[in-house]
Amino acid sequence: MAWCKSRYIGVAVDDTGLRKTGRSIRQAFFQRDPLSPPFWVNLMFGLRFLQASLLVPLYRRSPVGARALPIRFQSAPPVKRPKRKASTEQWKQYRAARQQHNLSRLFVAMRHQLRQALDAVGAAAKTLVLAVDGSFCNRTVFAVTLVEVQILARARKDAVLCFRAAVGSRRFYSPHKFTPEQVRQDGRPWKTIRLFYGGKRRHLRYKELSDVYWQGGARRRPLRLLVVAPTPYRKRKSGRFYYRQPAYLLTSDVTRISHTGASKRPPFLA
Repeated sequence: MAWCKSRYIGVAVDDTGLRKTGRSIRQAFFQRDPLSPPFWVNLMFGLRFLQASLLVPLYRRSPVGARALPIRFQSAPPVKRPKRKASTEQWKQYRAARQQHNLSRLFVAMRHQLRQALDAVGAAAKTLVLAVDGSFCNRTVFAVTLVEVQILARARKDAVLCFRAAVGSRRFYSPHKFTPEQVRQDGRPWKTIRLFYGGKRRHLRYKELSDVYWQGGARRRPLRLLVVAPTPYRKRKSGRFYYRQPAYLLTSDVTRISHTGASKRPPFLA
């Protein structure tokens, strides 16, 4: 905690695979190899874990990026699939078990453990921010709220979002829907912020919408949408460009409202 002076404590959570060669390991299964090339999906035989790493902000003291220190490494085996000749009741139990034992459920339990661990070391006043990828951007994760715990998830560009209905309406959700991709393409001006990104401090362009609602995921929980413009860079002149795609982020932290009126409707909803 001596290295985390900010009121926010960042923790990155994701699943990771551990290769195994023994065929008698009960929890091992074939899964997608994350190091396989994008043009050909490879499989690997191994175990699956849910890993949480503390993001130490070393960039505040020296020109280096954040360092990820693993603080949780929990086994996350999938539910065993029944055989083809299994009975209807066995298939029913299998589907019910998949709803209760999956990565999202395990993440919710780990979130409580991380919050309790921070409280035990004297960081009860700090806000825990959990950064996750798109597989955790779902109803199971956003439905559970916890004090001083916020989610920052990568969202799909076609996620259906909306604002609150007008005052006096019997509706809760506005009938005017929009997607993060539409926000990126509208005429709203881009904002600029300087962050440590790709080995050095760079200027990133982004758009921000506050108090948006994701009816299919977070239900009536207000969220904040961040659209980050593509910021290509390369580590050397002859190297290839990195990060050429835009990023769409949904966060449950709605306290930092932009001063330029981020909660206003986009032009295509006017």
